[in-house]
Amino acid sequence: NKKDRLMKALFVHDHIFYTDGKQFYSDKLPYESWLRYLKNFGELIVFGRSKLDIEKTKQISISSGDKVKFEIGKSLNSIKSLVLYKNKERKKLEKLIENSDILIARNSMYGNMAIKIAQKLNKPYILEIVSCPFNSLWNYGSLKGKLVAPISKYNLKKIAFTSKYVHYVSQSFLQASYPSAKNAIVEKISNVEIPRLENEVLENRLDKIKQS
Repeated sequence: NKKDRLMKALFVHDHIFYTDGKQFYSDKLPYESWLRYLKNFGELIVFGRSKLDIEKTKQISISSGDKVKFEIGKSLNSIKSLVLYKNKERKKLEKLIENSDILIARNSMYGNMAIKIAQKLNKPYILEIVSCPFNSLWNYGSLKGKLVAPISKYNLKKIAFTSKYVHYVSQSFLQASYPSAKNAIVEKISNVEIPRLENEVLENRLDKIKQS
């Protein structure tokens, strides 16, 4: 019974976590980032990518910690990796989503993949839009980036418009570029690392999901 146990959340993003072989570290997602989710859930599974770099781990913050478990996916940045690993990684994500109570997905290749799976499984999820993929890819400097940019923009637009709970990390720019459905519950925060404000917003949104 979900009401009699602490619920489990799954966080999915393409972010690269550095590891020393034992724990995970990040320059953008330290352990403190997970506390806003752990205030609402008993366990958080973090799905991302990783890189073994002991020297790098000495320069950045630890991301591992109590009640946080990491699941690592392969990089899907090349045609070869997509052919070899995409289906396997999708199946891995599907199993994780099935075994979680809610999905929290940041816009990225893996995040978008996870949302499509959650929609198929009718699993509740929150979409976090923290960047504009079109701008990131178009300004990346490569021809590949410019070719992929409009496709990525279209995919995120489609996902945002079909999501019931959307969290924008901007005051208006991302909302205008990737609008949600009219009946969606939408929150906006100027910076994801403002703990006090985001905790309050996230708690309110999660309460609405649990009550629905």
